[in-house]
Amino acid sequence: MVHSLEALKSGQLIGSKTLKLACGLETFPEEIISLSETLEVLDLSDNNLTSLPESITQLKHLRIIFLQEITLRNSQVYLQNALI
Repeated sequence: MVHSLEALKSGQLIGSKTLKLACGLETFPEEIISLSETLEVLDLSDNNLTSLPESITQLKHLRIIFLQEITLRNSQVYLQNALI
């Protein structure tokens, strides 16, 4: 299931364990960090992201992150316990 950025911003996805955003993102939506207590799987594939912010490390339960078709240029973020 693909989620919408609007649903994320409005708080409709609070408590989600899985998040898939494929909506042409050019920047990392900081609202994702609001899911830090529950998010385990993050799929940002098929977006136009070129970097990940340091704040992504706040996703303490994140185990899997999908970044297919993304070219990260300026990210040196260490994600403990995550499979990238």
